[in-house]
Amino acid sequence: MIKPGLSRDAASESVRARQLRAMRMAIGHLCAAAESLHQHTAPQTPLPRPRNWTIGRQNARAMRLHIADLAILTVEIPAWGDNGILEINPGGNADIGRVAVILCEQLGYKPRLVLRAIRRIEAATAWAQRRVEGRRRQAEHILGAQAGAQEQIDAMAVLDAIGESQHERT
Repeated sequence: MIKPGLSRDAASESVRARQLRAMRMAIGHLCAAAESLHQHTAPQTPLPRPRNWTIGRQNARAMRLHIADLAILTVEIPAWGDNGILEINPGGNADIGRVAVILCEQLGYKPRLVLRAIRRIEAATAWAQRRVEGRRRQAEHILGAQAGAQEQIDAMAVLDAIGESQHERT
């Protein structure tokens, strides 16, 4: 339904603007999650395995979001041919607006397709956030195990010192 006083073109532009805003937000959240996932933990924990999401389709060919090298997210766009890779650098100056425009254009600004892509990007964001939490828990577990081992080493040193002091008395 077109609001009174708006032409069909103006209404279409406002719909596109809302789609772009929602897409920018989803990509921005994904970049933030991917950047936090790439942060170092103390002690060092391994990065998660690569993951792919199909975020849309073009003529039965999938547009895929790859989170492999967590420093750079890539979107494979089949319409661009063999070199159809769009890179997003979450840690640097990611041009989120440009990426949102490209994705929405590739999806034809169809609300159903744009919403599906946003939901899949949100799923990728949730996955990255869960991996961040998992790496944090793993680091805590390693620290706990190291603390237990250090306690045993300290106890062995104390026993050794007691044994040496007893040996000196005799």
